[in-house]
Amino acid sequence: MQQVIEKCKSCGKPNVLNGILQNQNFMKDGKSIRLTYFDCPKCGERCFVQIDDDTSLAMLDSVKKTFIKLAFRKQQGKKISKKDNSEFAEARANLGVYRTKLMEAYAGKTIFDEVNRTEYALRFFV
Repeated sequence: MQQVIEKCKSCGKPNVLNGILQNQNFMKDGKSIRLTYFDCPKCGERCFVQIDDDTSLAMLDSVKKTFIKLAFRKQQGKKISKKDNSEFAEARANLGVYRTKLMEAYAGKTIFDEVNRTEYALRFFV
């Protein structure tokens, strides 16, 4: 498994994200959102790396299913058509664009974490 490394924007410490990413659901502006983040082990800064809502989660589910289907075909030695490959790439790109728009829409808004009783301003670190 390839390691994903992200530097903390506060202290600059490189963090291996594999295994330290967490997800938590919040209600904001009447919508359910899921935030993916890590807490920097050096300075404690909460670094938000992704946001999802019901739409992006449905898109992600579809992309995952398509990936599994194509991987299974490839494993069986079957060819993947250019059309299927192109449709998969487009769906994955659309998910990325949608998530970027979500980040832009929620950047600077605050959320309250009931678990640790802390308020956070949403800044995304990707």
